[in-house]
Amino acid sequence: MTDRITCCAPFCKRTTAKAKLPYGFNEWLCPDHYRAVDIKLKRQRAALRRRNIKRIDAERYVSTDERMWRRIKKQAIERAVGI
Repeated sequence: MTDRITCCAPFCKRTTAKAKLPYGFNEWLCPDHYRAVDIKLKRQRAALRRRNIKRIDAERYVSTDERMWRRIKKQAIERAVGI
């Protein structure tokens, strides 16, 4: 098993150490591709995380956070490919 995780964008060869990511994370966007994502999506996810730190409903938070991550990842991939 490898200790590196590659960027989610196709044909991107950048990697990061698995130890740098929080437990349970298995996907990563390099800074170049993350920068291409709309600031609105990134701010919405940050607000979601801040708002849900104190909430007890963890299942709902995780599902919402996963949805936001999928939207961010989709947009980064589309922009990397040029769609």
